[in-house]
Amino acid sequence: MRNIRINMYSAFEKINISKLSPEDCLKLYKKHSGVKDNKQDETIKEIIKTVDYHTLTVVLIAKTQHESGYSAEKLLEIIKTNG
Repeated sequence: MRNIRINMYSAFEKINISKLSPEDCLKLYKKHSGVKDNKQDETIKEIIKTVDYHTLTVVLIAKTQHESGYSAEKLLEIIKTNG
């Protein structure tokens, strides 16, 4: 039996996608975290910057905040401690 490699992605055109703006990342975070007020905005912005505006990571951390009940400050501490 021959080993055949197929590049599944060769049929797709590569498209470069830029990062969301910090403001759009903040909106995305707040949408998924349930945070309504502006009290945690500076900490949330620091979280977003720490994860380099990676949208999936922003959403996952926001959902973690929503489900865990942790504050943004606590999540930032966990991220900085554990990487």
